[in-house]
Amino acid sequence: MSTIAPEHEHPQQAFGWAARDTSGILSPFKFSRRANGEEDVTMKIVYCGICHSDLHFIRNDWGNTIYPIVPGHEIAGIVTEVGSNVKEFKVGDKVGVGCMVGACHTCEPCEKSLENQCPKMILTYNSIDYDSTMTYGGYSDKLVVHKRYVIRLPENLPLDAAAPLLCAGITVYSPMKYFGLAEPGKHLGIVGLGGLGHVAVKFAKAFGVKITVISSSPSKEKEAIDMLGADKFLVSHDPEQMQAAMGTMDYILDTVSAEHPLVPLLSLLKTNGKLIMVGLPEKPLELPAFPLILGRKLIGGSHIGGMKETQEMIDFAGKHNITADIEVIKIDYVNTAMERLANADVRYRFVIDVANSLKVIIEDKWKGNTLAFNGGSSFCLDNCSGTISGSFCSSPKRFLLTKSQFEFERVEVSVDEVDSRGAADDQRRNGSLAHKVSQTIKSAMNSLKKESDNVEANRLPGHSPLGNSVLQLSSMEGVPIATSSPRALEHCKTAPAGTNISQNLLIENSHMALSRSKTEKKDIQKHDLKLDRLSDREKKKIIENLARVQDNGIVEVDVALSAPVASELLELDVVDAVHGDVAELIECSKSVPKLKVAMLVVGTRGDVQPFVAIAKRLQEFGHHVRLATHANFRSFVRAANVEFYPLGGDPRILAGYMARNKGFLPSGPAEISIQRKQLKVIIDSLLPACTEPDMESGVPFQAQAIIANPPAYGHAHVAEALGVPLHIFFTMPWTPTSVFPHPLARVSQSAGYRLSYLVVDLLIWWGIRGFVNDFRRRKLKLPPIAYFSTYHGSISHLPTGYMWSPNLVPKPKDWGLLVDVVGFCFLNLGTKYQPEKEFLEWLQAGMKPIYVGFGSMPLEDATKTTSIIIEALKDTGQRGIIGKGWGDLGNLIEVPESVFLLKDCPHDWLFPLCSAVVHHGGAGTTATGLRAGCPTTIIPFFGDQFFWGDRVHEKGVGPAPIPIYELSVERLANAIRFMLDPEVKLKAMELAKEIENEDGVAAAVDAFHRHLPEELPLPSPPTEEPPNPFDWIFQALHKWCCLPCGV
Repeated sequence: MSTIAPEHEHPQQAFGWAARDTSGILSPFKFSRRANGEEDVTMKIVYCGICHSDLHFIRNDWGNTIYPIVPGHEIAGIVTEVGSNVKEFKVGDKVGVGCMVGACHTCEPCEKSLENQCPKMILTYNSIDYDSTMTYGGYSDKLVVHKRYVIRLPENLPLDAAAPLLCAGITVYSPMKYFGLAEPGKHLGIVGLGGLGHVAVKFAKAFGVKITVISSSPSKEKEAIDMLGADKFLVSHDPEQMQAAMGTMDYILDTVSAEHPLVPLLSLLKTNGKLIMVGLPEKPLELPAFPLILGRKLIGGSHIGGMKETQEMIDFAGKHNITADIEVIKIDYVNTAMERLANADVRYRFVIDVANSLKVIIEDKWKGNTLAFNGGSSFCLDNCSGTISGSFCSSPKRFLLTKSQFEFERVEVSVDEVDSRGAADDQRRNGSLAHKVSQTIKSAMNSLKKESDNVEANRLPGHSPLGNSVLQLSSMEGVPIATSSPRALEHCKTAPAGTNISQNLLIENSHMALSRSKTEKKDIQKHDLKLDRLSDREKKKIIENLARVQDNGIVEVDVALSAPVASELLELDVVDAVHGDVAELIECSKSVPKLKVAMLVVGTRGDVQPFVAIAKRLQEFGHHVRLATHANFRSFVRAANVEFYPLGGDPRILAGYMARNKGFLPSGPAEISIQRKQLKVIIDSLLPACTEPDMESGVPFQAQAIIANPPAYGHAHVAEALGVPLHIFFTMPWTPTSVFPHPLARVSQSAGYRLSYLVVDLLIWWGIRGFVNDFRRRKLKLPPIAYFSTYHGSISHLPTGYMWSPNLVPKPKDWGLLVDVVGFCFLNLGTKYQPEKEFLEWLQAGMKPIYVGFGSMPLEDATKTTSIIIEALKDTGQRGIIGKGWGDLGNLIEVPESVFLLKDCPHDWLFPLCSAVVHHGGAGTTATGLRAGCPTTIIPFFGDQFFWGDRVHEKGVGPAPIPIYELSVERLANAIRFMLDPEVKLKAMELAKEIENEDGVAAAVDAFHRHLPEELPLPSPPTEEPPNPFDWIFQALHKWCCLPCGV
């Protein structure tokens, strides 16, 4: 083995990411590649997949790792140079390299093209090459390899999705072919639905075998059957399912690398059955002899394949269009990806976008006063001219100076949103500012250097005492420079904001680092406004002049007329808001307990459903979650195995009120009484929901954190009284922005968009201020508040997660670090749905239907609306499904055979079977339709439904929204014709693909964890004596019978 430094071993300089010790932490690494030989191929690495064996190697799980190690053996790229004796490839070819780069070429296995069985096989990484130097893998910019180990990739396969086939693909293909598992008509069980398992299903499907996926995760059933095409799904820890499947399978391919029992799998095999192992568990598995002997069963194993077979595999994949399902990441996300991989949190394979994300790390070596970066551009640090040359962020002007977590002698400079066109003008226009920035860089770098020198002597292998802080410098004059918390996930254009970092975030009695954003008001910042000193009559007059509620429920804001008041409101917004460029990053070592989390949700079934999905995921982390919502949804919540607690208010009454008033704000005196009565019982029920024992079991409960949607008015006051953190989640925008107006407001000028949020907030507060302050005094023992001076009506100071796809509505740039757009949060109810036989036969009897339904929305004239729907379907020649919903569509009307009346059905099961959908525009229904790739027409009734209708239309996946009060046969028929346009369908399918790559639930849970404050309330000590069961029975009966419902 060579003793020369890696970067000097060979003439070609290379750059990648390496692990240096058993911590497995990867960081930038310089090394070298050999010169291209006569029989060599040099390739630019474009993508590299992350294999589970990469994780084992970097952590030395198998005890044979040689550090430093650059992993990666699922490599796809482009040929940049070929040797004189290479005729098989040319510059520009799409090629790949898998798990090996050399062998002896003389032994029997090599002569049979089984290089993978050669005793002298040279692995792509962590092996000694022919010249006694180390091999380094594909987490790097280039590779030089003998032509025998280069695979030609089919033109029809994308490089990123083909890369994992070079390991995962051949790993499952080879045993299928050798052991006869690919025989058409045979029954094959595939254990595990991860990186290997999902590819195995695709190959088995192409071979024509019957497939049963065996998994310990029931949630993967829909993916296995509906997405991948498996015939059956078997839950491995379900005794009844396993018993029923005994002796039914000809073969089993076991892809699982975790420790698991083999005996239950052997029982599934028929006589003469074969169990083939391709996973690599860290520890030996127990293998009793009796199950093998009594059934004449075989257990075998397989390790990738030879080069000839690998080329055969990739050609077969090209013919059948087989690729891996992937999540593309940037290389600086790789350590998080490894943690997620260790916790099986990937579907199904991470692939690193090497070509677009690998950056040269700049050594902290001064060359005069210039720091070079990114291939020759530079920041000039002269102390007078203030020149800034090279790439610079365009809007807002900023760059990042990062204190590297692992390389103390280096400093990383990264530039996002690179645009150098305006740099020169900026220099001339604002030289003094550039000088300030350059001096700040110089000062920060010197500080980093000193800190690095101080800690270097005490540095432990793989451990960074410095942590991972980032200094964000803004070129906006007057903006203070402060530390800033980095986004949890910005590694993929289709990824949700803030995805799940680690499935093991919460571990009892362990310590971890928390980034604490500004989730607490350290001292409530008073802002003395003239408005607060006015009488109620004067305030009311100003509010009436500030905005008017129209007949359609929309708040009309006149920017010109409201200018004097607007200036104070906007000034208040600046005081209260926490912006991304001034937020704090606080590193703290803290024990994070499993928390008791109260979720307070007001609304319809569509509002509640995403919170059920989040609650289930939080429970997987060990939290005790209570979902408090209207009593109407008790069965729905409990069916998901989530603790339920009733809130006041009746969602049917609320929905009817909002339909009549076209929104939340009352349109007349008679409606005010209904609104106030409903809100009062909701607010009064919030505190018991966070503090009372479970109403069925009597188990004590004291919330240590609260998650709420904004209509659960009073959430902030309860959190204040209990001293617990509050996190807002919602399906419509509620945080002020200049990008679009409040969904409940109409503003004639874009300059008033941000103001509209403050005005709506003010109007709502004006209507509920009396019983909010009464609630504070009577229930919470808190002093009353004025609206403006403390701004308690707003959520701007609270961590907030918006549950929609960033591919549909990107996060506005003026929303700071407290706000996350996490993606749609799906509950996936359709996996266990069993439709009626009559409905299935109707679906199969003709072309795909169009779905029309309005969910929880009440209708003034259901008969008239049903007639419009039927006539529009008839005019366009379409079959249709009419969802009855709460509006009773279809009642008392005889419908034609081309129309099916449907009472209830999970949309995630139904919509993929439809050609298009027409609905009210609820956030959840909109999300499900778009995920199914359905062109969408929205018939909004009120509120955010208009907002979603506009967004769908802007994306080109649906016509302009048709308000329910403007619905007609002609307009609906034209909308249907619009949706049937093939270009619209194509756009809908493209958007669906982007949404499918997101995991909003995981991102929401991650956002909740990231924004937890430094200090969390301790769990309440258990009571010494359990509650008297008879007392609890009577207390529960009393609460259920006397529950305020607002009727």
